[in-house]
Amino acid sequence: MKAELFVHAGSLDVVPVVRRLIAENIDPDLPVEVYSIDTGRIADNLKVGTRYSQLLQAAIPPELGLSLGVNWLTWLGERIYLQVYWPVVTVASHTYDPTVVPFFPHTFSSFFPALAIRDRMVMVPKGEGQMLGSVNGVLRIATALRDEILQVDYQDQVEVRAALRTVARGLSDQLQQELRSWAMFQPPGTLDLQAAASDLDVNVHLFRRILTGQVDAITAPYQRLSCQVDRTRLPFGRWTRVILTVTNESGGPLTGVSVRISGPVEVLPSRLEVDVPVGTAEMQLSLKPIDEGEFPIEITLVQADDAPFSDWLPPFNLWLESGAAPPQDP
Repeated sequence: MKAELFVHAGSLDVVPVVRRLIAENIDPDLPVEVYSIDTGRIADNLKVGTRYSQLLQAAIPPELGLSLGVNWLTWLGERIYLQVYWPVVTVASHTYDPTVVPFFPHTFSSFFPALAIRDRMVMVPKGEGQMLGSVNGVLRIATALRDEILQVDYQDQVEVRAALRTVARGLSDQLQQELRSWAMFQPPGTLDLQAAASDLDVNVHLFRRILTGQVDAITAPYQRLSCQVDRTRLPFGRWTRVILTVTNESGGPLTGVSVRISGPVEVLPSRLEVDVPVGTAEMQLSLKPIDEGEFPIEITLVQADDAPFSDWLPPFNLWLESGAAPPQDP
């Protein structure tokens, strides 16, 4: 994961400021790659402009049907244009018509500086939406910029800091969702952050900081749960039906709660799941002690979305006693 900062010769002064604010508000270890664009270097500028348009394209919702590209119109000297292809729907056909928007050098301040993170544009200068939206047929880009990308005054550090904090919150939500999705394909209760960070191309320290801040929110509902069983003395080596009662005082129902029991007992059914309303829920299961004596069993309750974080959830310890079965009546 990296940040990409696009500047021109007149905005180089923002580079150290943006680097510092990214370190303070997103990740001190996030690499920042700087692209500087200027007159007199058509080939380099065209390459930078192409990357800029790709990142801008990535931030525009696909349902808008817009396609961006960059081209150098040789008969206009050094001028490079942003080409916008937008769908034109008629009764008989669905075609794409291009609209050409001056990109640079005469519109430097409308497009630069700009910041992208994780291959998606996140911050552009104020006025870019108006610049694109003023062209016939490109009003939907202005809408996308307003809704999907922050427009900021890069000379106002307070505004840039606030925008980066907004970006950080969105990035945190995105990474949490990606981590949950990644963990769905891993063994339950084995959240390997190093492996996840490698697969998702994210700094593992950033993952840890994000998740540390979310632990309380994830575990809070489980702190208000409790468990009990109707029998605590079980015959050794024999299956015995037990009623497990889960009490929920969290203030909201929990659906699809997986029940995991560990200890010197065998459990049937092997997969236990229950919906827990506010109040209590009961489920029947069968336990067979494999040791004699007094021992605790550990019960973990976890919803599917929280399965990657099951190691952080509070377990419930219930003490059981196991001994020889009483003699049967003749």
